[in-house]
Amino acid sequence: MTDSIIAEKYCSSCKQTKLVTDFHKRPNRPIGVQSICALCKNARARERRKSPEVKETERERRRRYRQSPEGRAVEAVYKKQYRQTAAHKVYMKSYKQTAEQRQYMKDYKIAYRERPEYKSMRKAEYERLKSSPSFEARKLKIRAQNLKNNFGITLEIYEQMDQAQKGVCAICGKYPPKKKCLCVDHNHKTGKVRGLLCNLCNAALGGFKDNIELLTAAIAYLHAHD
Repeated sequence: MTDSIIAEKYCSSCKQTKLVTDFHKRPNRPIGVQSICALCKNARARERRKSPEVKETERERRRRYRQSPEGRAVEAVYKKQYRQTAAHKVYMKSYKQTAEQRQYMKDYKIAYRERPEYKSMRKAEYERLKSSPSFEARKLKIRAQNLKNNFGITLEIYEQMDQAQKGVCAICGKYPPKKKCLCVDHNHKTGKVRGLLCNLCNAALGGFKDNIELLTAAIAYLHAHD
């Protein structure tokens, strides 16, 4: 009788008596196993992983890890090791195209996009998406995700910065073109967000590589040739 009690256990989930070996171990329980069998435990875990909340949490955790210094270092090592494998070499050999093939695909894409039916199809698709009730919400979601991924700020922080600058560029003081937003200017070395600029001012700083000496020399040059 004692041997049968030790060897078997009742699962509180599927209501069946199974062998103790069919249960996951748990040392703080009376006989050292969990109250539900491994099959039921795994089924519950699979159902839980399918829920949107868990998927979003797991996706966010992986994204944060990939953006961390440790995650980037691990990814760099993995990529370096993968490039040395035979599978990568076979893939690159099959993917590699000749100059003629690349030029043919380029010309084909240009010709395809210039077709009237392609433009009408794209316009109809855009109108269909625009008429959808979730169109504006989807645009805000994508914009918020881009701000979070690229600059580490939320849409609320961006709007606060825009209100603080009264909707104008922090350098030239002009409003952005219609249906356009101010660009987020950040330090490319530290990643720190500095402010909001129009497209021209943001591109100008990028052209000077955020170098104060180059900008000073440019100002001196303009004064000398004014």
